[in-house]
Amino acid sequence: MKIEKKIDSGIGRVILDADGVTTMSHPFADECFGKLAEQRGLGALTTSIAFRNVPASVNSLLRYVIGTRTRQSAG
Repeated sequence: MKIEKKIDSGIGRVILDADGVTTMSHPFADECFGKLAEQRGLGALTTSIAFRNVPASVNSLLRYVIGTRTRQSAG
């Protein structure tokens, strides 16, 4: 995944700009961002990625899938 390569490169925080994104499917959000949170941990995810211009509905979905995956990996 290109996001993982950018994170691992040490270039600093990866900015994901969602300008123009109006919807996001649950499976996409879970496979992309939920898995990343599960593999890297919530702390690593929040320090290495910044989301910009995310609509409220997409933000809610991202919070849900990231929270679900990190809770599942914790126990």
